[in-house]
Amino acid sequence: MSKFLRAVMVITTIALGASVSHAQVVAMAGQYSEANGIIVDIPQNPPKVACTQAGDARCIERSQAFFGGAPNVLLSYPIHGNVGAGIVSAADATPNVGDAFTIPGLFFQQNLGLQVGQVIGNVVRQLNTTLIAAMPGTNRIVNPPATTRQFAARVFSPANVAAHGQNNGLTTLDPNYAYRQAVVTSHTASIGQEVMLMNYGGGGFTGTMATLLDGTGLLYLGGPALGGAFPPSLLPVVGTNPIGGPTPGLVDRNGMGWDYTIMGMQDPGIIKAFPSAPSVPGPDCLTGVFPPSPVGCNLVLVPTFTTMGFQVAVLGSAMSTKHVFPWTTGTVSVMLNATRGTVVRTETLSAMGYDTVTLGGERNVGLVAGSFTFRTDGVPQTQINTQMVGASLKFTPEPGATVALISGLGLLGAFAARRRS
Repeated sequence: MSKFLRAVMVITTIALGASVSHAQVVAMAGQYSEANGIIVDIPQNPPKVACTQAGDARCIERSQAFFGGAPNVLLSYPIHGNVGAGIVSAADATPNVGDAFTIPGLFFQQNLGLQVGQVIGNVVRQLNTTLIAAMPGTNRIVNPPATTRQFAARVFSPANVAAHGQNNGLTTLDPNYAYRQAVVTSHTASIGQEVMLMNYGGGGFTGTMATLLDGTGLLYLGGPALGGAFPPSLLPVVGTNPIGGPTPGLVDRNGMGWDYTIMGMQDPGIIKAFPSAPSVPGPDCLTGVFPPSPVGCNLVLVPTFTTMGFQVAVLGSAMSTKHVFPWTTGTVSVMLNATRGTVVRTETLSAMGYDTVTLGGERNVGLVAGSFTFRTDGVPQTQINTQMVGASLKFTPEPGATVALISGLGLLGAFAARRRS
């Protein structure tokens, strides 16, 4: 065999060998965030910025209307979500539309300490959190499916759905067994004068995985909605309400089943009056303006709140039952119609998933999941609250294989040129 042919064979083997070895991995990156009603984001990661739904599953449309009037629509989210990035096996994350993939356990993690966020258009004015967020959990607690964290096109039947976790964690023998019955399906819930409707539509590419949360936070309440309950001589008044739990440990949050339930509790809070310190609550934020404006709007002077004023009321503790639903590349909407006192309100959260590939070969996947919560306080009064979570993922073939192949072909061309000369 000539020296030229031997060189060609060696270089071809090197190039193809590099291609095979490098093609076995894919770069995966993404982020997720959760909307709690129309006001609270977890994680907060301020500031909030405007967004568009096209090609971004984190952009959750939130709308609210009173007494049947025109809705106030918000399209905004934290400037970044809980971020994850790494190299995964091509067997777990192929970069082709419709291919199944698996997300490694705890791929997304965030522990940024104290975050202070401004809340716009609500009795909640400020949210202080020291939360640890992570996703996905390696398994769920009740009847864990074998395919947790695996996403693929699903067939919806009782047996198949149970195997893939798209049920409420119970068995088919239980009279309360519930499961996702079709690609396009819905779920309703009601209590008193509150009715919730959740719709799942679009693609059947779906799966279950848990978002996780640890740590605590504090809601600061204020504004006319709170002050109107007190005589002018006491104004302004500011309240606090704790969130999270004092017991350390990540707890399930969203995305791990169909009507899968999670129990929770909220500690009591207080309301204080500050007639001698009227600047404790900051000026009102402009509605629908992002980032929040003017500077310092809605924020509470926490040291002054702690050292001044006097307590005028207690906000009771609360218990909750959260009903969570699976992820999908289709669409999800959660609509709440509620009469609370004399106020009639409609709230809607909606989000869109997707599965596309760019001309450069990068796969973009958007996953969305809905949930709602029955919350009972010490009055007692039970209300329904709604949530939505969105995750935006990118799968990029590891570029080393392409580079090696191009380099090898270039050398082959050089040898060929020498052979002809």
